Amino acid sequence: MSDEFLRGLKQLDETYQQHELSPEANARILRKLRGEDIQPVQPTRAIQSWHYALVAVGALMVIVWGGWRPAAQHWQQFSWRGQAIKRVGTQGLQCQLYTCDVQDRALRVSLTLHEQAMLRRQKHGLQLQRGTAFFDVVPRRRRQQPLRIFVSHGYIEVLGTAFTIVQDRRSGSVRLHRGKILFVGVDGRRVLLKPGQALFWPLRKRHTHDRAIQRIMRNVKRLRVPVRRRAITKHHVIRRKAPHHPAKMAKVRRPDEYVHEPEKVVMRKPPRRVSPPTRVAPPIVRRPKPPKITKTMYGPKFEQLLFELRRLRGQGRYDRAVHMLRDKLSTFREQGAKEVLSFELGSILTHQLKRRRASCAHWRSHLQVFQRSTRYKASIRRYMRELSCP
Repeated sequence: MSDEFLRGLKQLDETYQQHELSPEANARILRKLRGEDIQPVQPTRAIQSWHYALVAVGALMVIVWGGWRPAAQHWQQFSWRGQAIKRVGTQGLQCQLYTCDVQDRALRVSLTLHEQAMLRRQKHGLQLQRGTAFFDVVPRRRRQQPLRIFVSHGYIEVLGTAFTIVQDRRSGSVRLHRGKILFVGVDGRRVLLKPGQALFWPLRKRHTHDRAIQRIMRNVKRLRVPVRRRAITKHHVIRRKAPHHPAKMAKVRRPDEYVHEPEKVVMRKPPRRVSPPTRVAPPIVRRPKPPKITKTMYGPKFEQLLFELRRLRGQGRYDRAVHMLRDKLSTFREQGAKEVLSFELGSILTHQLKRRRASCAHWRSHLQVFQRSTRYKASIRRYMRELSCP
């Protein structure tokens, strides 16, 4: 026997002398002396239940974080400066000052919201609920879906342009400054706008008399009867001749010998008071009513000047608008009012009159005068890049 084993036996005898051990303890001591490995202790049920509790808590945190993440993504797509923007709900914005600049990185749109304008993010675009907003959309690539701006009576499809929308409770208007836009009404009518044109909604309803004439002309085309177009009105009645049965005829004919006579159209004279329309008129573009002048931070004179500028733009008198802005620019003391009028002057020179030298000189002087303001800096720099100003 080895010395270690003998020493272990002596220790065992001493422990027996001190106090007696159980048989299990004696067997465990013998296995330890012989160098045999002791089996590992299995985890208890308490440890397993604690593990399951940790897994459940982790899954709950992932679900909560994933549920709140989509609502936060809408705000990450917008960017603005200052505290002039107020959040409305989970996907809405509202301007608190006279003008607010907002950019949508996902849709590649730059907006200028005017006072109390409310904008909301939709699934396929943006929705202007109320107020006035200036949109500057980056041109879309080929095979890329157009951006949709939803309004009260339809939506506007945009591929890359600059335009201004005015939305009220029951009506609205849009004015195009650059590019092309397509307005799609609620009833499916489509109106294509060109630079300088304006459209007001709701669109004019189609007259029922015109629809009756179209229905009569459709029936005449089916009969294939040569009838003059101008002679047909809503009072004309089409009577079809009853077909003749071959059994009632005296002479028996083969099926290929039957001659189908054209159906006759019986014309009636219209009453004297009713006159048929000679021409289907396109939808008439109505002029906007002058807005109610309110006491804003720049005074009623400023609001009246903006309305006069909008009227001159609608009439296409851009030179008159430029002269008016240059004369009235020095009459206001507020820097904010001067900045707004200066930006409107530069936009007319750039988009409507297309005077490159005058536009570049005006934008350079605008940036020097209003160095501290960041209201229109991004839009002005983009215009200068498009004009390739030195």
